[in-house]
Amino acid sequence: MYSMGNPDCVWYYKGKGAKELYKIAKGDKYKYLPFIAFEVPCTEKQKALRGTLVTLQLHNAAASVIVLIGESAQYKSYMKKLAGRYSSTRFRIWTEKEVNELYDKVVKTEPSSGNKI
Repeated sequence: MYSMGNPDCVWYYKGKGAKELYKIAKGDKYKYLPFIAFEVPCTEKQKALRGTLVTLQLHNAAASVIVLIGESAQYKSYMKKLAGRYSSTRFRIWTEKEVNELYDKVVKTEPSSGNKI
């Protein structure tokens, strides 16, 4: 199923409790539990952007983020409406800036306790 949709980037949880979470993840044939999946459309128009949603649904991460850049950024309003129709999935429609802010908060400020994302 996952070969049908391959997100651009996936963050997996590898921190405290990862062994226990692996029991959940291995049911989906993952080594670690996927907690955020990203798709980054740049030149896609409305029809291809619908495929972006399906790709993220197939991966089934805890949260799914569509980062609109380039020509695709003009479809932010459309994507918010479309993602709203898929209420069972946590979709977020972001810009590159919002992804960088999340990265700075989560990864760069991570305490040296050994927990990794």
